[in-house]
Amino acid sequence: MTFMEICMKIAVRLILIFTTILYFNFSIVQAQINFWQQTTDFTNKPILSLAFDKKGNLYAGTEGDGIYHSTDKGKTWIRFSSGLNDLTVRHIAINLKDYIYVGTGSGGGIFASSGGVFRSTNEGIDWKYVGVSGTSSGVVVNSKDQLFAASSRYDPYSSIGGGLLLRSNDDGISWPDTLLNTFITGVNIDSADNIFTITNNILRSIDNGITFEKLYVQTNYYSPINSIFFDEANEVFYTQDGRVSRSTDNGKSWATLGNGLNGNIYAIIADNNHNIYAAAYYGNGIYCLKNNSNVRITDNTGLTDTNFSIYNWAKDTNGNLYCGTITGKVFYGIYSPSNVEESNNLFPLKFNLEQNYPNPFNPTTIINYQIPKRGLVVLKVYDILGREVTTLVNEEKQAGSYEVEFNGSSFSSGVYFYRIEAGSFSDTKKLLLLK
Repeated sequence: MTFMEICMKIAVRLILIFTTILYFNFSIVQAQINFWQQTTDFTNKPILSLAFDKKGNLYAGTEGDGIYHSTDKGKTWIRFSSGLNDLTVRHIAINLKDYIYVGTGSGGGIFASSGGVFRSTNEGIDWKYVGVSGTSSGVVVNSKDQLFAASSRYDPYSSIGGGLLLRSNDDGISWPDTLLNTFITGVNIDSADNIFTITNNILRSIDNGITFEKLYVQTNYYSPINSIFFDEANEVFYTQDGRVSRSTDNGKSWATLGNGLNGNIYAIIADNNHNIYAAAYYGNGIYCLKNNSNVRITDNTGLTDTNFSIYNWAKDTNGNLYCGTITGKVFYGIYSPSNVEESNNLFPLKFNLEQNYPNPFNPTTIINYQIPKRGLVVLKVYDILGREVTTLVNEEKQAGSYEVEFNGSSFSSGVYFYRIEAGSFSDTKKLLLLK
């Protein structure tokens, strides 16, 4: 090989490397939304649900105004209500045949008996009631085209709220399988067909609804869980008042991505660039947790709603994001270079081990801890004699806030200690198990 050939090969490699760097940097600059464009006005009622079918048709469910259909990404809209006896469309699901299912219900809270699940086989023109009476808490379809519907309703005989999670194997013709009989406020299914439901906590089924396991997360009456979402990597997210939490291990443990966010976080979605977008009811715009990190959008240009109350998201086949607001508007995101700022309050600034809650406890309690940087975390429980009784955490963790459950059902009453070691940080606290 001549000297000239060697130089040419080196030059080609340098050009390829330089081009890759330019493309990567360009992708980073272009990788988030910073401008929002409103679609054509079509209603003044709150948009409760949005969904795209495989043909790219966009459906918008409203509160009290039925469902709207757009074939051109929101430029024009057609209202459909034939066959819908309840015009409050809370949820939309579309199966592999492009059958559309909506969960309806105009009643308030648990004191609701109207509504149910309706099906359309002709792109929303006509609707047929297929069952599951009560205010809809969710309608979803798994990869096998099985239909799941959750409802909440008021039981006049017991005077308490109730609910159901049902499954249909024949497009809603029959509902032979009752999976849960409890008050349910939400349901979603990941790409592995794991079922996640929201009750007063999160219940998960990995066997298509045969059994459910409780996944303890931080919640209370004043800060309930609003929604569950999965990204393309099947990581699990849940939202509640002022926070977004993520699990990378199918719900076994949770880290807080965004804490102290303004407003009650209702809606969450991921774009094709691994950015998480979260929006609030009466919040301060749309938060972008860039690449699951602590970077947020600072420019909500184009969002004309003064209170930024957003209930839901949808993503088309090209990865474009759409959101619906409480004032009846639908916006879509435009990708362009933008300025972002680091929000230091989204991740802890120091190591911390919190006191377990409740304490005393029986049989379970929650331990929270925070780490400001990535590293190995070991969290163990010891008895009063200093003997190790269980290991709660022993793995590398990203920076964030975490919570872990300690179940003392197999241990006797008494004083125990839990100790954390993370890098050079260590701390020990006491807990009391009373049976």
